[in-house]
Amino acid sequence: DRWETYRETLRTLYVVENKTLKKVSDTMKSSYNFEAPLWEFETKLRRWGFTKNLKKEEWPVIASHLSKRKREGK
Repeated sequence: DRWETYRETLRTLYVVENKTLKKVSDTMKSSYNFEAPLWEFETKLRRWGFTKNLKKEEWPVIASHLSKRKREGK
């Protein structure tokens, strides 16, 4: 599968480097000669669990940590 070949590259561009889907697409096209519609990038990234936003159930944990740090004066 051509997507699997670039899986880690796509994760790095999208999650680590925080690029938009459009920038990821442009980079893949210019650097790797890899072209696909934006919806396909979005579908693959979501299927692999490469997301930038926290899930609803993750926020209470974050809020708890932030509150604790605030109470500790950090």
